[in-house]
Amino acid sequence: MRGLAPAKLLQALASSPLGKVLSDAKSGAPVELRPVDSFYIRPVVAKQPQDISLKGFWQGAKPLPNTIEQSQPATIPAMLIKKGGDFPAFWQKQNFFIEVMEDFYLRIRKNILKGL
Repeated sequence: MRGLAPAKLLQALASSPLGKVLSDAKSGAPVELRPVDSFYIRPVVAKQPQDISLKGFWQGAKPLPNTIEQSQPATIPAMLIKKGGDFPAFWQKQNFFIEVMEDFYLRIRKNILKGL
């Protein structure tokens, strides 16, 4: 807030409810305070179902819809590895770390797809 004029600060504060109270207190205007019952939202009591079974609790009353789509393979292999750069501090070899990891990721992907 360095360099911000006090008048602009008070104007920006007045745009939110809490800021309006603070800016009114700063300007000396009377502040209207309203009491509330609680600072937190009160829980709502829900009606408990009559027929409860362990199987229904853990597996659900109705089966979930089978709308899970097949995931697309990553278009850029080893994307997270690329953020570290070609020669991270732990990499002591002369070849590029990213090339080695891209090859590793592609081989792992092929092995996983074979198992499916």
